[in-house]
Amino acid sequence: MPKEIPYLGSWKGRIIKSIAVDGARTWNEVREKTGLNPKTLNRVLKELFDVEKIRKIKVKIDEEYREEYRVDKELYKQYLEHFKDLEVKEQVVPTVSISEKAQKDPISWIDSWQGLKGLNVDLENKHFYLSGR
Repeated sequence: MPKEIPYLGSWKGRIIKSIAVDGARTWNEVREKTGLNPKTLNRVLKELFDVEKIRKIKVKIDEEYREEYRVDKELYKQYLEHFKDLEVKEQVVPTVSISEKAQKDPISWIDSWQGLKGLNVDLENKHFYLSGR
């Protein structure tokens, strides 16, 4: 029976995967890879720091130092092993990338989405309803 991987399928797991598997190192990269809003990301990062599953290190890049995230060694190995065997279509939680601009300006996102899908939606009333899939 396969060993259970901690946090897999949760917000914590998304953060750990983004660092260990997807190569995110900075707060902005983790946010971009996970799609979590800043408040949620900070809360979940704090929880992971509190249980010592992630840490920050200082890395020198081009004569400047920056802080980067690292995952606990054992957890890192578990996530790498789990995700290396999965094909892209079988991944448990697909990542959704929503830019900060799109979160702050949903009307622009809706307009671009309409163009992409070839839809004609009137936003005069400032309402937009989604249903189904």
